[in-house]
Amino acid sequence: MTNQEEEPVSPMARVFQSPRIDLCAVTIVGFETKINPDVVLDALKQNVSKHPRFSSILSENGAKWIETEVNVEDHVIVPYIDPEEIGGDGQSFVDDYMSRLTMIPLDRSRPLWDIHILNVKTYDAEAVDMVLLLATVLYLKDTKTPLKADVNTRNNPKRFYHRIISLDDIKHIKNAMDMTINDVLFGMSQASFSRYLNRRYDKRNEENGALTSYPNNLPEGIRFRVACTVNLRSDIGFKALLVHLMSYADKMIISMAFDPTVIPDPHMICDDMEESLKEMKAALHERGLL
Repeated sequence: MTNQEEEPVSPMARVFQSPRIDLCAVTIVGFETKINPDVVLDALKQNVSKHPRFSSILSENGAKWIETEVNVEDHVIVPYIDPEEIGGDGQSFVDDYMSRLTMIPLDRSRPLWDIHILNVKTYDAEAVDMVLLLATVLYLKDTKTPLKADVNTRNNPKRFYHRIISLDDIKHIKNAMDMTINDVLFGMSQASFSRYLNRRYDKRNEENGALTSYPNNLPEGIRFRVACTVNLRSDIGFKALLVHLMSYADKMIISMAFDPTVIPDPHMICDDMEESLKEMKAALHERGLL
């Protein structure tokens, strides 16, 4: 390859594919009809060369992207699915399949992406398409909490959980407070994680034969940070929880990747997010701002 066919890897991408991180993005798309793998392969053959990240490999030192020829058949996986084995529980099959994918690294000898086609019916789709990509994210050091796992969590399979909330409610709060949607989401996330951690730290004393729960159980000086793509530090690694928020039409979708050995109740975090959003909305109603 000539120098013109090489491109430096961005600092964040280098962090993401470093041995201590080695993470990829998992995207899942549901379809109303069965997926024809031949159609997907044909479309990829005609278009994949137009996208540098889909038609480049990493150099040996991980510092540059190098253009290469792509054999799309190597990147499209269509596993055999026994209908009798999964019965009517296609969603559990998809969830388990995604969890297993988190334990399989991408092959660095070829472009860093794969597509898995699952022609199985879930609660909201007739077929599922999963895309694995090299992505960019960085985690900062936090106080040791129930949401922060040990160094071995990166080797544990991850599970996924989703929740849909009202985008209209978020927009109402945004307009009333003259802020952005991201501001509302950060506030909602901060409040929900505080609620969740407060519950996990809950200490109850028995007084007069009755259990008394303290309103604030959080340790003093606790520091809990969200993912950041700006500050590069040497102490980085995969934490027990990833939260992705995506808006579509009138919905806001909360998607979480989590280590079940650390977070056994991910639905409670989503419950706290919904409850925090309701409290924010109620507070604005009380002040006549909505």
